[in-house]
Amino acid sequence: MARLAVVLAFLALGTVDGVSPVQKVIQLIDDMAVKVKKDLEATSAEFEEFAKQCDDEATPKDYAIKGTKEEIEALTATADDADAKIASLEAKVEDTTARIGETEGELASAISLLKKSTKISSPPRKKCLTPSSL
Repeated sequence: MARLAVVLAFLALGTVDGVSPVQKVIQLIDDMAVKVKKDLEATSAEFEEFAKQCDDEATPKDYAIKGTKEEIEALTATADDADAKIASLEAKVEDTTARIGETEGELASAISLLKKSTKISSPPRKKCLTPSSL
């Protein structure tokens, strides 16, 4: 019986305002739904602003990346071309070095033949210019 009195007292308190406990719960749920909608709208607005900012920053970065890639390709092509020129010039240097060696050999044999035929002990010397003789 005491329990019934307590339950009736709570019901009486709830009905004093003219609102039953079930109606109060429904009212609280509706209030919470309104708060959630406002929070959702605010969060959505913040997200859209952040997404726009990211897009605004991404576009110049994309162009910078694309430009840098093109520059890398151009510089790589230049480096490859320079490598090919270096290889070509190294081959020329080797060929010229071989020719110089052959020419020096021919010169040595010509001097040797000249010495034998004219009995010259050494090749003629050229007079060297010095700064004092000028």
